[in-house]
Amino acid sequence: MRWIMIILFLVCTNAGVFAQTKIVDLQCELYRTYIDDRMDQWPGLIEQLEALGDSSVSAQKEILLARYGLIGYYLGNERKDEARDELTLAFEQVERAKLKYPKEAAFYCIDACLHAYQIALSMVQAPVYYARHQAALRKAEELNESEPLLSFEQANMLFYKPRLLGGNKKEAIQLYQKTLELMGQQKCPDCCWFKMMVELFLLKAYYETDDEKAFDTLLVSLHKNHGELSWINKFLDSQVIE
Repeated sequence: MRWIMIILFLVCTNAGVFAQTKIVDLQCELYRTYIDDRMDQWPGLIEQLEALGDSSVSAQKEILLARYGLIGYYLGNERKDEARDELTLAFEQVERAKLKYPKEAAFYCIDACLHAYQIALSMVQAPVYYARHQAALRKAEELNESEPLLSFEQANMLFYKPRLLGGNKKEAIQLYQKTLELMGQQKCPDCCWFKMMVELFLLKAYYETDDEKAFDTLLVSLHKNHGELSWINKFLDSQVIE
């Protein structure tokens, strides 16, 4: 019996290590396909992440952020039907995550991010979605003011909201910078596509506010750290909300 228990322990331990290694591999593949403009491969990568059966906070957050990135990719390429389908899956997953981890601010932030996509897809229902968006952000702030996704989504709303309705791209820049600072204080994987995406959002903010010095400095850093990024001009001119 003792040997059986030892064998079972070793099997479970090795399975956990394998799953963690697999998650890291998939994180890096998300990053590589992101910088190479091959995001059409993301649905398959998301399926592989889900197939691992890891219900931890970090794993669920990784999957949800990948869905968030994929929806943005679809919207940026005017593939709205696919964006809606992915959004439905993301909402189902984030609701399960909030039920399982009600004290985890990140899931409420992602919930808010998804409501922002709803606004982009249906401006007619924007007042309803905006109320839900704000409620999710308030809950996240109540749970953890230092959650990077909180300042990230606050920045997004200031950046994309019309100026007459309170939009402010200068303030958005400060919040994108804060997001990167907070992420720097956390343990991030070496190949973190999401951190790079925040840098790209900041670059776009510099671009649209004509801050040439900050834009050039960040652009040089992006090329140094991530390569050619031949698609970057297309990203700068893209619109999620029309």
